[in-house]
Amino acid sequence: MLDQNNWCVIYIWRSTGPDGKFCSSSDAISCNGNVGHVSLRTKETYASFWPAKGITSKEAALGTHATFVETFEEDCHNEENRKPHTTVVLYSLDINKINTGFQDFKISRAAERWSLFGKSLVSWFNKGRGQSCSGLVYALLDIGEIFTRLDYNSDWERDCLHTSPNSILHLLSTAKYSELEKHPETKYFNTPVASDLEQLIPRDALRNRAVAACSIM
Repeated sequence: MLDQNNWCVIYIWRSTGPDGKFCSSSDAISCNGNVGHVSLRTKETYASFWPAKGITSKEAALGTHATFVETFEEDCHNEENRKPHTTVVLYSLDINKINTGFQDFKISRAAERWSLFGKSLVSWFNKGRGQSCSGLVYALLDIGEIFTRLDYNSDWERDCLHTSPNSILHLLSTAKYSELEKHPETKYFNTPVASDLEQLIPRDALRNRAVAACSIM
């Protein structure tokens, strides 16, 4: 039986173009849209990683100075006063490991720079410095044992050049459906934030790899 106090909230602001339509994060950068954002919250932690200033396409690719945001309200303000497109609450993760993992990240070299491509070849050129908001949340979910505690299909990773808000949505859609199947009681848990189940990728789309790939590109 899971504990409703063992909650972890993930907020997703999807990448959008100037017209407000969903697109890839790289397309959002190139067309002067909104690259989107992902943050993670537990009782003890608010993990939100940002570039320290407005960025150019070159800075997005190569990395720029980074900063942390400490509240959901500040995240919404930075996201042009937008609420997240999707909110997912999970109860199956190791919250203590997530909290410790975030504290470790804050004092690591990776936290010195923000990069659209996260920890990649660019990080090597930056001497180990560089991570994205999505990459950080992905790493914390991994530390929290999302891939061993919940069923997960990694097919989408073949269609992603880097971890993005859209690909995190895909990961969390599969994970949340898995949690609801294994622990249906969690649907009725009373926590400070509730999952927005209607904004998950539909199950049929997740089963169709071609459709799922289109949803994250």
